[in-house]
Amino acid sequence: MYTNQDSTQLYKQKLLDLSVNQNNVEQLIYTYIVSNKSTLIFNNMDELENNLKKLDSLFPVAEKEIEVFNDFHEVKNSYFHDKAVFNIKTYNYKKAKINLDKIFKYAKKTPDSLLTDSHRGLIDVSYKVMAKMYSNNKEYELAIQYLDKSIRFINSKNTDHKEYLINGVNRQKGDIYKKLKDYKKATYFTTKALNYTLKHNKSNTNQLINEVYNTVDNYLALKQYDSASYYLEQIKPLADTNIPYGFLYYKSRAKLNEALNNTESIQEDYDKALELLNRKWNGLKQVEIAETLQSYSNFLISNNQYNQALKQNAAAITHVSGKDVVNSSINQITLFKLLQQKALIAMRQNQSDSVIKNTYQATRLLDTLKPHFKNKTDKLLLIENAYSVFENGLQATYNNYKSNKKNAVNDAFFFLEKSKSTLLLEALLSVKAEKFGAIPNEIIIKEDIYKNTITNLEKQLNQKQNDVFKDQLFDVKSNYRTFLDTLENNYKDYYNLKYNAEVTTIKTVQKELKPSTAMLSFFYGNDAIYGVILDQDNTYFEKIELNQALEQQLRLFQKQISNPKTDILSLKNNAAKLYTILLAPFLDKVNQPNLIILTDGLLNYIPFESLVKDNHYLVENYAVSYINSATLLKELENKKSRKNNLLAFAPEFEGDIYNSVRSKSLQPLPHSKVEIQNINQYYKGNLLINKDASLENFKTNASDYGIIHLATHAIFNDTNPEYSYLAFGNEASDLLYTADLYNLNLNANLVTLSACESGIGNLKRGEGLLSLARGFYFSGAQSISSTLWKINDASSATLMSDFYKNLSKGQSKDLALQQAKLNFIKQNKDNALSHPYYWSAFIISGNTEPLTSTHYWLWVLAGILLLATLGILLKKYKN
Repeated sequence: MYTNQDSTQLYKQKLLDLSVNQNNVEQLIYTYIVSNKSTLIFNNMDELENNLKKLDSLFPVAEKEIEVFNDFHEVKNSYFHDKAVFNIKTYNYKKAKINLDKIFKYAKKTPDSLLTDSHRGLIDVSYKVMAKMYSNNKEYELAIQYLDKSIRFINSKNTDHKEYLINGVNRQKGDIYKKLKDYKKATYFTTKALNYTLKHNKSNTNQLINEVYNTVDNYLALKQYDSASYYLEQIKPLADTNIPYGFLYYKSRAKLNEALNNTESIQEDYDKALELLNRKWNGLKQVEIAETLQSYSNFLISNNQYNQALKQNAAAITHVSGKDVVNSSINQITLFKLLQQKALIAMRQNQSDSVIKNTYQATRLLDTLKPHFKNKTDKLLLIENAYSVFENGLQATYNNYKSNKKNAVNDAFFFLEKSKSTLLLEALLSVKAEKFGAIPNEIIIKEDIYKNTITNLEKQLNQKQNDVFKDQLFDVKSNYRTFLDTLENNYKDYYNLKYNAEVTTIKTVQKELKPSTAMLSFFYGNDAIYGVILDQDNTYFEKIELNQALEQQLRLFQKQISNPKTDILSLKNNAAKLYTILLAPFLDKVNQPNLIILTDGLLNYIPFESLVKDNHYLVENYAVSYINSATLLKELENKKSRKNNLLAFAPEFEGDIYNSVRSKSLQPLPHSKVEIQNINQYYKGNLLINKDASLENFKTNASDYGIIHLATHAIFNDTNPEYSYLAFGNEASDLLYTADLYNLNLNANLVTLSACESGIGNLKRGEGLLSLARGFYFSGAQSISSTLWKINDASSATLMSDFYKNLSKGQSKDLALQQAKLNFIKQNKDNALSHPYYWSAFIISGNTEPLTSTHYWLWVLAGILLLATLGILLKKYKN
């Protein structure tokens, strides 16, 4: 029936005429439902739209005569499915989700015994359609969640088509992993799907061409050109047939020839692919056409044909932007990529002003896209993919800066800020939005319940895989996304506050910096490191060439400094070289004793205080603190905690811990109790030791204290950073995971993690280290003292005692830590403890304002004056 479009139309019309003559509503509905499948195969969107309109009017009539339908619900769900597919094809994802959710709702409440095999297949396909929608929208983790749900659904049902249905999952997972550039995984899934199709379903030509196209793409990325050529030959007979995906053959052949450097027919192949695409879409604006034009433009760029490349880029933009184009997220994402490409072309043509203009436009588009991404992993990927935009923008502003063009450094600082800490800023703004966005308390409580339920289910799955928990988690996350959409639609002030995309400016930062403070912001790109340094009166912009030798030097230094057995002379020699490269270009121009560093990339692993100039560590002349972005620092400084009471924990450990994922030896920390008792001399509060230092006591009490000190073990999970943890004992129930921190509500001015590797985490572009320490910012901490590697328990106790002593005197946090380190170095100058391993692991980040507004020495002076006054009065009394 579906091999010839004209024949399909003929038989459809005969059935419609017969149904109308017999006044048979049931037969009319069946005819339109079957016709929908044909329209999708032949990509006839006009006919599909007309069919759906007819069905819109027929179903209300049919519902009155429901008894005549044996399979009414299956037919209606098929109608919802077809509407969703049409919505996706026309980029109305919101309506698509509504229609698919109707199918899922029915499936959830209907016993399996009442479902036919074809109905089960329809429900499964609907999960795949939702996955396709999210994949189109670059929300890949959500797409994979729906595909995994599809697998669980298939495995839980009695169906005759299990292998066929699972093959559909393989096909889509292959496509997703290709988009994620995980080509080995992509090849695994796509090859499985393709082999199945070649064996069992070769007549489905659209599916076959798609699978071959993805397979060829994967082999090209893996540079396995013989395999790519072999699979491309499989679809050569289909290239010029009248099928919607025939253009993919020519697009694949162009890519293969480009990889093989056979340039003769590439332009012809792209022209042919575009001819078939235009025929397919019959003059409509379509993202498929834009993506092919983008590939064509990339080829022209690689051959230095910039004017032609710009022409294809401009043509592509007309398909995803303009008055007659749907303003969908997939069009916006494609437009963002095209603006990246346009900026690259302008960069190659040395048109810096054009690059900057495109970078600003792309940045505004990125701000529009971010709220659509509810999933953190997908949002991180979006930001990472945007990094090249900022790097091109910074290179162009640097060119203008060197040409003494006005506002160049302001442009550079704007791009620096836009590239940093999107998720962390969004989390802080979300708390502010709940407070000032007029959200009723019961809604805030409901959101907390959702978040806690998701975290608890994820923790259980992290320990043991279980399909029941997976389905529960899937349902809760789906409900939570719907809840958030409703919240943001109903409370506009909340939405505007939460997604406020403004970043601070140089002028604002200079106004708020203290006279003795400088700020140095880095951007770690693919080809260069860019940095802007400023104090109250000056701004400078520098570029540091990035090459393999510098990256190796940074990695070597991180390895050297985190090992106490490293030769000190070799370490200091490397530290001096890094100072010359990374800091000298800036500190030779702006030299203030307090230095705030905004790190990026591999620089996150470097404690800058340990770099060396003229045989002196930087800590000897600078009090250094760290922050992810100047905008984040401004938010933290706006938060005020009036409490300076202390909550300190020193759990006991007895050896191994086993949490169903990994066993870990947690050795006793003999100095931890002394550490918190020393701190208690300077700040009064609650010391919890041994069994009292429990996770339950932490969760119960932490929000009531302004200073939180945790002298315990931190374990970094390099496979899944969300499940790095702080240990409050030896049981699995004593672990505080990074994921738990997102659900806490602290009011702490300072959180100190006197624990191994609490500041280490997976490095994500634009977000920095996804560490335990960073997690406490999500909880509400204003500043965090953490460690960059496994530290010595005894040296930690000494440093922390001096740190809090200095804080009690009213010193700022960065100065207090600097002085504690200097004292430690002085006391140990003649022994091995002078090695930077023992003192430079501790860093302070965030708001470094003093904990106390009254200086310690004033209290001492007041005490002396009081005693003197009492003495004089007593003497007078005796006289």
